[in-house]
Amino acid sequence: MAAADGERFVAAAVGARILCFEARCADDYRENSGLFFHPRSAFEVQVVGLASGTPIENIPLIVRCPTPAVAEPDRPATLVSEGQVAPDRCRAQRRARPYDVALAVSGGRTLVAYRTDGSIAALNLGADPIDASPVVVSEGQVGAPAVAWRGEAVVLVWAQRASDGAPYALHAVEWNPYATARPPAPTVIATGAASAFAPALVVRGSQVVLAWMEGDDRAASVRVGATRRSIEHAVDHAVTVSTGGNARDPELAGSAAHAWIAWSEYPVGRSREQGGGAVRASRLGLP
Repeated sequence: MAAADGERFVAAAVGARILCFEARCADDYRENSGLFFHPRSAFEVQVVGLASGTPIENIPLIVRCPTPAVAEPDRPATLVSEGQVAPDRCRAQRRARPYDVALAVSGGRTLVAYRTDGSIAALNLGADPIDASPVVVSEGQVGAPAVAWRGEAVVLVWAQRASDGAPYALHAVEWNPYATARPPAPTVIATGAASAFAPALVVRGSQVVLAWMEGDDRAASVRVGATRRSIEHAVDHAVTVSTGGNARDPELAGSAAHAWIAWSEYPVGRSREQGGGAVRASRLGLP
């Protein structure tokens, strides 16, 4: 994931690593290609780039698994006997692992948003990014966030549902992290009876453009709205840009003069996992 404002850039990569007796394993599964490993895992986001004119490197957005109370001897990884399962000391930490990272950068200000298994969090990389601490924006059953700077404030949008089986609805926060340490309570945005999720954001001056998808895993549409007012105003005046089928996962890009949207689309009744889709893109006609 990367973001830029024309002068500065920020990029982030999410990783999950496991050390096999201090040697890196191939992936993060407990049963790892027959290897018995010491589960000293770290789920982390590596952030690099420029913020406030200062290089950012290795921001400590890291969740580490605990070291065992009794140290095991250092030795090469050995094969697991048939049916044996390697010990898992990271179960509690897995819920706090950061993923689905979104970035926003503007005029030296950088904000990193991400989700865990039970929350949306934000990390404001201010004058001293090494000392930055994440702030929980919302807790619950959440989807991936989208984020963009709009003047002095950051706009943050994500999907969230109240319970298992309930439809997802878009939630939004507009917040100046330099003025207040914690964001205001999220606003629930009414989009209709179908689930709304996978939001995308782009800001052009004072105008914010919001896109999202509505539906389920086999039939969905992509909608987009723009406003110079509140994010709810963008939703109230949104239009459907997909032309049928199972349209999913919109992305936005913009400049001072133009804005573009792209999404993936599959035949009706075909899920993303079944393949056979196409990528569609268009320039948006915005006021």
